[in-house]
Amino acid sequence: MFRYYVVAIIAFAVDQLIKWSVATYMDIGQKIPLIPGFIQLTSIRNRGAAFGILQNQRLFFILVTAIVLIGGTTEVLVKKGHSMDFFYIYNPFYSVG
Repeated sequence: MFRYYVVAIIAFAVDQLIKWSVATYMDIGQKIPLIPGFIQLTSIRNRGAAFGILQNQRLFFILVTAIVLIGGTTEVLVKKGHSMDFFYIYNPFYSVG
């Protein structure tokens, strides 16, 4: 269980650092090539879900995330016969997304 928290904290910290860096140092619409011709970092502001749906519905997203995490965690803990690797790898990244 300790690994779960370590991975979750690291992923959360990296995610927040990148978001803060983009918001602080990049103008909206600015692009920075990470791998030229393949991947670029583009500064945008999206207050909704994918493609801007459900704009400014933060409470809704928090509730849905909490329900999914609690349900998923409960299922994994109840069915201990399954591999816990899925729990340790998937849940931390889903939690910080």
